[in-house]
Amino acid sequence: MSGLGGAWRPESRMALGLVLLTVVLAGAAPAPRSGASPDADRTTVAPSKPRNVAATALSSRRVRITWDAVVSQPPVKHYVIYRGDGPVFTSTTTSFIDTTVQPVTTYSYRVSAVDSLDQEGPRSTPPTTVTTPLPDITPPTQPTGLTATSIGATSVDLRWAPASDPETGIASYNIYRDGAQVGSSSTTTFSDTGLQVNQTYSYQVSAVNGEGLEGALSVRILATTFDNTPPTAPTALAAIAAGATQVDLSWTAASDPESGVDSYNIYRDGAIVGSNTTTTFSDTGLSGNTTYTYEVSAVNGAGTEGALSASVTVQTADDTPPTAPSGLAAQAVAHDRVALTWTAASDPESGVASYNIYRDGSIVGSSTTTSFSDTGLTGSTQYSYQVTAVNGDGLEGPPTATVVVTTLPPPDTTPPTVPTGLAASATSPTSVTLTWSASSDPESGVDSYNIYRDGARVGSSTNTTFTDGGVRGGNTYRYQVSAVNGEGLESGLSTAVSVTTPAPADTTPPTVPADLAASATSPTSVTLTWSASSDPESGVDSYNIYRDGARVGSSTSTSFMDAGLQASTTYSYQISAINGEGIESARSAPLSITTPASADTSPPTVPAGLVVTPEGPTRVTLTWSAATDPESGVASYRIYRNGAVRATSTTTTFADTTVVANTQYSYQVSAVNGAGLESARSAAVNVTTPRVADTTPPAPPTRLRIVP
Repeated sequence: MSGLGGAWRPESRMALGLVLLTVVLAGAAPAPRSGASPDADRTTVAPSKPRNVAATALSSRRVRITWDAVVSQPPVKHYVIYRGDGPVFTSTTTSFIDTTVQPVTTYSYRVSAVDSLDQEGPRSTPPTTVTTPLPDITPPTQPTGLTATSIGATSVDLRWAPASDPETGIASYNIYRDGAQVGSSSTTTFSDTGLQVNQTYSYQVSAVNGEGLEGALSVRILATTFDNTPPTAPTALAAIAAGATQVDLSWTAASDPESGVDSYNIYRDGAIVGSNTTTTFSDTGLSGNTTYTYEVSAVNGAGTEGALSASVTVQTADDTPPTAPSGLAAQAVAHDRVALTWTAASDPESGVASYNIYRDGSIVGSSTTTSFSDTGLTGSTQYSYQVTAVNGDGLEGPPTATVVVTTLPPPDTTPPTVPTGLAASATSPTSVTLTWSASSDPESGVDSYNIYRDGARVGSSTNTTFTDGGVRGGNTYRYQVSAVNGEGLESGLSTAVSVTTPAPADTTPPTVPADLAASATSPTSVTLTWSASSDPESGVDSYNIYRDGARVGSSTSTSFMDAGLQASTTYSYQISAINGEGIESARSAPLSITTPASADTSPPTVPAGLVVTPEGPTRVTLTWSAATDPESGVASYRIYRNGAVRATSTTTTFADTTVVANTQYSYQVSAVNGAGLESARSAAVNVTTPRVADTTPPAPPTRLRIVP
């Protein structure tokens, strides 16, 4: 079949049918289709006939045919419009305009639907008839209210009130400049461009009806384009140093009586460094204690730049570093932790922003207060410390005097005994229960047990039993158990035991999710919805979401938001269902969607002043200074632990409660703006969580003797 508006030949369909019949008779089997669902090879049904077919004569030579959309599976590809015994047309929409009709003639129309497999449904009944009228011989009325406005040196905008034509309506308007037609418009506006500077032009407009008849010209109106004279130079330019890295500028507005002042260009030392639509500008990123010369020019509405203002010279603030902190004191509060305090430094120009902490000559952290907790140390070990101050411009001052401190002796270093008597029983296809004999640790006691399945840790328990609910029916698993004492020391693994879960009762996957729909809610996110799948035996447990063939998440509902995408990028999505036995259905048909373009292309600044503080064996708190983004603002922060994204936060604090005792971690933070653009990561800060404190008292003394 041909495209929209083209004639379709019935013999083409007959030829296609003969080819298909020949292939079937020859015994040719259709090639298998990769990824097809179980229902893909079932016999399909042709689309139903369109309803509410209507034909309206728009003029003596134009007829519009409309109908209701046909919903079918496979979906409708296009519609075929039959006109009596005459030509056949096609349309991909539910309307078509026949421009091949003659005046005062009756025509009948019928419509059918063709699906994506080229199956044509029945034609609409009964035929819809329409009679074209006599040709409209009355031209439209004269347009009124014509206005012409010069919007620059080379263009004029025209506007007018609509004309009327009661028979065939207004199809378009012709625009005349100095008596010659220069264009046409389907609306009551027109922009005439490419004109000469400072020239006067006369304009008229006429209306054209549906029969192509042109009405009388409107009243003539004149317009003169702007002169391309540049604006005046700005005056009273003033510059004030706002610190070591910024200069604030202000000036008196320039003037341009013809096209007005559109913006101002700012020059620093003879080179343009920015522009602004107001009479102020802040020049940032400068060097401290440096002299700069500024000038400003105006740009008018036609893009013409005027003369430069008188120059002004300004010197940025001194970039002297802050003073050294004083009164540094260090106290060993544990075998692996030292608490530091000091008296604040000063910086009269840009202030003190943070402090750097040095241990044995190497920086180990920073703080925005006058205290710091240095963790991850070794017991009974001597360390030396110094502290420096960093001002608001990032300049680091001299260090404090060195202080030396020795950490407390280390705690218990002997792990508990290995658990014994491990037994495993499969209580259901998806559950295994473990039991074992208790371990012992005479120094700090047994705190918990770690459970390993096939070599990987799957959980922990504070008693000698554990139920593993993450298994699947009909599989063999190998288990081991270790003990962890009050200091966080782990024993060796127990003797391994194997167990086979019973086969699941339900082996049938759920139905394929249907009606997948996607909407790009922002340049970096897509929201997906779909119709629920069904599984009469074990029910639908969750859904897997695939983007471009790779799994990107799961959902227990029939919706999912995929974030962290790229703007102006096309993605393909599929959904599958998981039943209660963990059996996955086939994936839905792929659905593609393109994210919108992002107006903001600049990422936010890097978060500064990251401080990581261990608050216990299983909790670490992070704080940092806010990032900035002048275009779309900072929407959230991403927290990285050991190089991988751990979480996000909409504030400048975060508590990580998934850490374990006596373990070193490395943290970084980045900012994400409203357009989804991510900044670079902050400098890494390392921290070691403390050991679990021993809360078990020693055993009471025995064999007490009284010696006379």
